[in-house]
Amino acid sequence: MKKTRMTIPILGMTAKQQKSGGWEGTGTMTVYYVSSLFRRVMADYMKNGVDTYFELLLTNEDPTGDAGRQTVLLKDVNIEEMLIGKIDVEEAAMEEEMKFTFRGADLWRRGASGQIQSDVRNFEEREGLFWDRNAFTERTGRTERRRKFF
Repeated sequence: MKKTRMTIPILGMTAKQQKSGGWEGTGTMTVYYVSSLFRRVMADYMKNGVDTYFELLLTNEDPTGDAGRQTVLLKDVNIEEMLIGKIDVEEAAMEEEMKFTFRGADLWRRGASGQIQSDVRNFEEREGLFWDRNAFTERTGRTERRRKFF
């Protein structure tokens, strides 16, 4: 995820200010070449112009470490670039790298019942973040996320 930044000149200041104006989600994944699922998706785009979007659930966990589990759900994932064919007689298990974009993301956790749940609210509470509906600012023209300091 990368923020889109804008440079804004401010009257009376010699330094230009930076303002976040959005974000773009890009990524790269390495997958085994044995599945033709992604190639069928790309072939459908090439032949029929059907652009497929999907969700990608990523979990990182090291049972031997203390970091625990981190799960992220990427939303509206779209493959940007991939191989349509590959031959390699030296590799035991062929892999390929695919570039993709995404339009949303959410943090997830496994609840006491074993079901995966959204972790955004718990993260905000743990980090002291909240939505202050009364914090309307003239600069951005919208409410902002604020940090609690108590």
